[in-house]
Amino acid sequence: MSQEELEEFLAALEQVREVNTASPEAARSFLEQSGYLNKDGSVADPYKSAQSTPED
Repeated sequence: MSQEELEEFLAALEQVREVNTASPEAARSFLEQSGYLNKDGSVADPYKSAQSTPED
């Protein structure tokens, strides 16, 4: 990958980040569409084991 291609990729990535973090609703929508969250906002089953639990 050339430096120019890297810069184009990073610019495109930044645009995607801006869209998906523009509001809490946009972020939740992205996470739901990506499969990380269920429609009710809870963590999807494949990712539950990755959740940290509070230490006593």
